[in-house]
Amino acid sequence: MIKNNVEKEFLKFLYNEYVKENGHSYAALNKHKFYFTDERLYLGVSGLCSITKKVESTLYKPHTIEYVEHLESKGLLTSPSEALNFFFTKEGLDYGERLTNPCKYFYKTHWKWFIGVIVTVTNLICLFLYRIFSHG
Repeated sequence: MIKNNVEKEFLKFLYNEYVKENGHSYAALNKHKFYFTDERLYLGVSGLCSITKKVESTLYKPHTIEYVEHLESKGLLTSPSEALNFFFTKEGLDYGERLTNPCKYFYKTHWKWFIGVIVTVTNLICLFLYRIFSHG
């Protein structure tokens, strides 16, 4: 079972790795490869591995393939068949940005609301001042 908080942490980590190299550009979606065997995934995302204690050693069982398949079913990642890598989809990159920078994402997608609110508030102030000074 994939925990929701680990799924979000996994996507945030992938998004940050992608943005370090490519910025928020859709042009590199099919070029920037993430590998199932990349050690940074296990070090960067707590909860990605389950720890199995043995008598003399500790084994780490990675759940990367499970997570990628789950996120692929949601349309956030894509993985070519028989390959050891996976890529972001456009939706996955946008979702990663929303998780990482919620305020920036909200402003980027809803900036028109801010203009409407500013115009409305300005008009209300002007109307209030007009009523006070014109009939006073």
